[in-house]
Amino acid sequence: MKMRLCRNVIWLIPIFNLLSGLPELLAQAGTMPQFGHVVIVVGENADYNSTYSSSNMPYLTSLANAYGIAANYYADTHPSIGNYFVLTSGKIFTNDDSQTPSSLPLSAHNIAYEVQNAGKTWKDYQESVRGCGALNSGGYYARHDPFTYFTNINSQTSNFVCMSQFQADIANKTLPNLSWLVPNGCDDAHDCSLSTFDIWLKAEIAPLLASNYFQPGGDGLLIITFDENSGSGSATTTGTTDGGKVETVVISAVSISGYQSTTRYYHENTLRTIAQGLGVNYANLGAGATSAPMSDFFKNTNSSGGSVSLSPASATLSATVGSSSTQKFTVSNTSASSVNVTGVTIIPGILGAGFTQSNNCSSLSANGGSCAVTVAFTPSQTGTATGTLSFPYKAGGSLQNVSLNGLGFPH
Repeated sequence: MKMRLCRNVIWLIPIFNLLSGLPELLAQAGTMPQFGHVVIVVGENADYNSTYSSSNMPYLTSLANAYGIAANYYADTHPSIGNYFVLTSGKIFTNDDSQTPSSLPLSAHNIAYEVQNAGKTWKDYQESVRGCGALNSGGYYARHDPFTYFTNINSQTSNFVCMSQFQADIANKTLPNLSWLVPNGCDDAHDCSLSTFDIWLKAEIAPLLASNYFQPGGDGLLIITFDENSGSGSATTTGTTDGGKVETVVISAVSISGYQSTTRYYHENTLRTIAQGLGVNYANLGAGATSAPMSDFFKNTNSSGGSVSLSPASATLSATVGSSSTQKFTVSNTSASSVNVTGVTIIPGILGAGFTQSNNCSSLSANGGSCAVTVAFTPSQTGTATGTLSFPYKAGGSLQNVSLNGLGFPH
């Protein structure tokens, strides 16, 4: 009897470990809008209370109040370099700011690599390097330009362009899917005042927000964050508060106006938001693979009247290794015109290869047309799995995302 009890306890331990992670999985459930164009810019070394201030940074503060601010957001480490790597690859490769692309070449997966693997485009807009000009004179810091460290992308020199090209791309409506902005050491407030960064933001960002990318119906997402606060204390793992509390502002045409999120977020959550928002694979993006996207900032685009919606809005499936469980989703068209639903796909997250889908979707008639998508989860190993069910519909070029979570149990 004691031996049988012991065996049962041992068998239940992994199940308990899986279930203990369920609240975090469910916190990740929900919908993320699909974005066609994401822009990110990072300021330097500033405390939350210093930047979220109408006296120090009136322009950024106006954006935070109009769109949304993460009021409980922490950098992962000190000094700068580790945070930039978390924002791009979900890992802290070093905390040594003296490391350069030559001394620390990295072959890890990163957000630009995943973007190009998905057939999408990216650019790294730079100041004060390779003859590029700048709004203010300042030094170029390689550690503020993380894409230059990754050997799987840094040889693509045509993707590294001067900041002046950013305004040209906005005007010509030719922005890439992912834009990483790299102001120099003065313009990002590393060597100059916060007001200098605020003025730089207004010069570079105001034309962006006035463009069609950010007007109603636009597919733009802008994230403005800071690498770390002014404190100290380093970490070698993500998900700590060692980098200090920093301001992060999230802007889009589908933002909840004036939203203040109290959810604890880190740089890896920004990475996950970018990857999932662009519809690219995030399974190999370190802590970004298991972190929740910041979906609370956005209006629920899946349930508004007169549109196309997917029900349910999320799913958690469980199965023993080698067996399957399924979840049926219904796609409904409540608009006054027919729509075409094509390209239904699953974007895998961590252990996400266990998810597959089948569907009978093509054309949905107006005012009530529907189709069905069946998702199967067949785990090949124990553990928690994540993925995204994504379906585009041609009625304004929209695309819906639904979070999938899986629990793989032992036999």
